[in-house]
Amino acid sequence: MAYAINEYNFWSNPKVREAGKDAALMYLAGNSYCNEFMTDGLIVSTAIPVIANLAFQANPNKAIKALLDNRLWIKVTNGYQVHDYLKYNKSKAEIEDLKKRCSAAGKASAKARVEQDVEQPVEQDVEHRHVDKTLNPISYTNSNTNYKEKESINSSSSIAEKGDDDDLFRAFETIAAVTPEVRKAINQAADSYGAAWVRDAIAEGVVHGAKSFAYVNRILASWKANGKPSNGNKQPGADVERFRELYRKQKQGAK
Repeated sequence: MAYAINEYNFWSNPKVREAGKDAALMYLAGNSYCNEFMTDGLIVSTAIPVIANLAFQANPNKAIKALLDNRLWIKVTNGYQVHDYLKYNKSKAEIEDLKKRCSAAGKASAKARVEQDVEQPVEQDVEHRHVDKTLNPISYTNSNTNYKEKESINSSSSIAEKGDDDDLFRAFETIAAVTPEVRKAINQAADSYGAAWVRDAIAEGVVHGAKSFAYVNRILASWKANGKPSNGNKQPGADVERFRELYRKQKQGAK
């Protein structure tokens, strides 16, 4: 599921009020489309029927005209550009960089946990009792072996859990400080959804400008209800690359 950033005062913006509710719905649906396919704010003409359907618009021409008249959308060669999209939303390059960094951090943390687990010494009999092995060598060997196996499993489990927690806490620090309340919320979410989901949801929150763990929790709840999306290639086409070049030239011309 795509998340697009829209401020609360969007609804009181004079341009939005002037454009009307149908245009506002088209604008929001368009932003979601741009975020889902990482188009940097470009809406190609062929995507209009899909966006209109999302915005409950059987005939979107009137809404599009209102968006253009109020400079919420700008007409470009191959479609429309959301005005100031990159001023409030991350670009495709920024999103891909964040995903790569989160993925690399997760792999590094997993590798560190495995190495720590391998190096963890197996504890000996804590009571150090003297046992005469000649009395029942088979019973003694089996008992001691089972004890060591149990201790090793418990030790590995506790290390993995601690590593997951530390990894999630460090990841969330890119959004906000990890207070005792946030630490408790992260632990509860990991118990409910699993550490991997929580890590991915935090990364999604970073991409979309989350300010609190409540945002991450909403992502997790949505994934649980609707299914967690895959990270496949969602690039809509070469039109996006052409727009990026046009946008860069426009910015250079403005300077």
